[in-house]
Amino acid sequence: MTRRLGKAAPVITGNNHWANQLFFWRDIMRLPTPRMQALVCVRFMMLMAALGSSSLSLYGQDSHYWNISYGTHATLLGGAVIGSARDLSATYYNPGLLALQREGGLLVGANVYTFQRIAVEGYQYGTSDQSTLAASPGMVAGRIPVDSTVLSGVAYSILGRQYFSAEVESRLTGTGDLYGTPGIPQQISAEWTFGTQLRETWLGLSLFRLVPPSLGIGLTNYVAVRSQEIRSSQVGGVIPQGDELTSAARVSNLSYYHVRLLWKLGIGVELDKLSLGATVTTPSLGIMGSGESFVHMSFSGMESASDTARTDLLAGSNQEELDSRFSNGWAVGVGVGYRFTDLQIHFSAEYYAPVSSFKILETAPFTGQSDGQQYTNPIIYEMGSVVNVGLGLEYALSPSTSIYGSVTTDFSGVEEGTSNTVSTTAWDLIHISAGTMLALESFDLTLGLSYAAGKEFLSDIPWTQRLGAGKSLFQPPDDTTVRTMSLTGVLAFSFRF
Repeated sequence: MTRRLGKAAPVITGNNHWANQLFFWRDIMRLPTPRMQALVCVRFMMLMAALGSSSLSLYGQDSHYWNISYGTHATLLGGAVIGSARDLSATYYNPGLLALQREGGLLVGANVYTFQRIAVEGYQYGTSDQSTLAASPGMVAGRIPVDSTVLSGVAYSILGRQYFSAEVESRLTGTGDLYGTPGIPQQISAEWTFGTQLRETWLGLSLFRLVPPSLGIGLTNYVAVRSQEIRSSQVGGVIPQGDELTSAARVSNLSYYHVRLLWKLGIGVELDKLSLGATVTTPSLGIMGSGESFVHMSFSGMESASDTARTDLLAGSNQEELDSRFSNGWAVGVGVGYRFTDLQIHFSAEYYAPVSSFKILETAPFTGQSDGQQYTNPIIYEMGSVVNVGLGLEYALSPSTSIYGSVTTDFSGVEEGTSNTVSTTAWDLIHISAGTMLALESFDLTLGLSYAAGKEFLSDIPWTQRLGAGKSLFQPPDDTTVRTMSLTGVLAFSFRF
C-alpha cells in the first residue's frame, strides 16, 4: 500500500542525493525568514555533494507501531495475538490473557540481527542503494509470586519499544553545473553530514485477575524512557562561472530525554476452541525531561547568478536546559484466535488515534547577529491515525513442534497533513514472518525469519519538489520510487518453572 504524502512527510531514501536533501531542507525550513533565500547556493552544493562520496547506516523505524514483535510464538505470528497470546508476551499484547495462563516462567526474546536495504530506483542518475546489518531490540518478562485474594498474579516486563539509528555523510570536490548558463560548470567543495539516534524503552508492571471460569482482566503500568539526538552540518563553497567565492555553513544539534507513564488495559476470554481479547492503551502522562538545541547559519556571497551585490548572513543560537515534552495517543486493539484440530488461526487489529501537533522542546525565538531579524527553530512532533491488521497461522506437526506464518501491516504515522520534524520513516511496511517453535521439557525455543518491505513515490515527497519560493529545480521523475527491505533473524526462549 502506498499513500500520497503531504507537507512535512520526510522519508529516508538511501544513499542518493534526495536522501541528503531531506534532512538539510527540513532543518532549513525550521528557520523561516526573508533571508532564507541566501541558502539556495549551499543547497545546490549539497545536491551535487550527494553525487560524490557518500555513506549510510540505517536500521529501525521511528514512526511505526507494529515494527517490533515480542515473545516466542507471538514473534512468528507478527504480533497478531491480541486475543490469543499465551506466553509472557501478553504483558504487552494483552495483560488480561495472563490470568488465563497457568505456567510461570521467564521469557527472553531477541530479534538477533536485522539486515536492511534502502534503494531509490528509476532516477535519471541510476539506481542507488545501501545495506546494513545490526542488532535489534527484544524483551525480557517474568512472573512475580504473589499471595493475594485480590490478584491472580503479577508480572514484569522490559522491552525496546522504539529504536532508530541513521548515519549519513556526503562530500564533493570538483565541478558541477549548479546554476547560471547551462553547460558551464562551477568549482565546488562541500560536505554534508547527518546523524540521529532514537531509543525508547518501556518498563512494565502487570496486575491481573481471573474472573471464573474463563475471563481475565489485566492492567500493565509502563514507565517509558525516551531519548533522541539529531545532528547535522552542511558546509561548502562554490565559484560560479569565474565569479567570487560563495560559501555557506549550517550546523544544528538537538537532544532531549523524556520520562512518562502510560497504561494498557486488557480483557481476555477463553471459550473452548475460541479465544477473544481487547485492549486499550492510554495517552501518556509526562513526568520529567529536558533537552538542548543549537543552530548556526552563515552565508557569504551571491544568492543567485544574476545578483550584482553580495549577501552576508550570520545567525546562531544555543539554548540549554529546555523543558521537553512527549506523548503517545489512544490505542484500541481487538483480537481473536480459533483452534481446529492441528491448526490455529490468529487475527488482530489495532487503531492508533492521531497525536496532535506539539513542540518537543520549547525553543525561544532568537535574533540574527548580522541582520537583527527574528528566527525560530521549532521542534515538532505530530502523528496521523493508523490502523494495523495481522493474520497468523499456527500448525502443530507434533505435540512438541509447530510451524508458523503471518502477514501484518505496519503503516507509518507520518502522513498527509502532519507537521512532524523529528520522524523520518514515512513508508508503509508489510511484514511476513515464518518459523518453528520447539516445546522442550523445560523451555520453548523459537527460530524464524521476518521480512518487511515498503515503497513510496519520490515525487510525492514535498521536500523533493520545492527549493523555496518560486523554485522548482531538480524535480524528480514521476516513476522514481523509494524502496526499503529488512530481514530479521528471530531467536527467542521461554523458560517454564
